[in-house]
Amino acid sequence: MTAIIRLKCDKCEGESSLTHYGTTTDARVAEWKHGWFYDTVDNAPADLCPVCTGRNPNYWTEEPF
Repeated sequence: MTAIIRLKCDKCEGESSLTHYGTTTDARVAEWKHGWFYDTVDNAPADLCPVCTGRNPNYWTEEPF
């Protein structure tokens, strides 16, 4: 059975509006084009939203949010 994944930012705790089927790696690859980035925060692996990475400061104010 495949898991349903929704990325959550480990810095601001914002949650992606898109859900993905598969693994967290599948979700990260799919969300990369929207500006999500897998990096480290305080020496721990973390998913970062486009706002926290500075890739798209308007991410949370754009549709579909």
